[in-house]
Amino acid sequence: MSPQSLTFVTNLGDEAVAGSDNPLRVARDPDTGEPAPYVHIRAGLEALIDRKSFYRLVELGAHGDHDGGSWFGVWSAGVFFPIIPSEELV
Repeated sequence: MSPQSLTFVTNLGDEAVAGSDNPLRVARDPDTGEPAPYVHIRAGLEALIDRKSFYRLVELGAHGDHDGGSWFGVWSAGVFFPIIPSEELV
């Protein structure tokens, strides 16, 4: 079985495979904790991942090590992208 690779396509037709060259990141609203997921597309340009696609990512999620702790996140192209610390999942 080959490693999972997540491909994102913008509404303008740009494609990016999440990995070391096109990282995923999840910003969280400091007041509500609501996630805002982004993927790097090209030349410093990031695209906001829509809610439906983010829910699909969560379905693919797993726990992994990140910065000395356990995080829930997703793998793509051999890179683990943390979403939320495992201890915050209730």
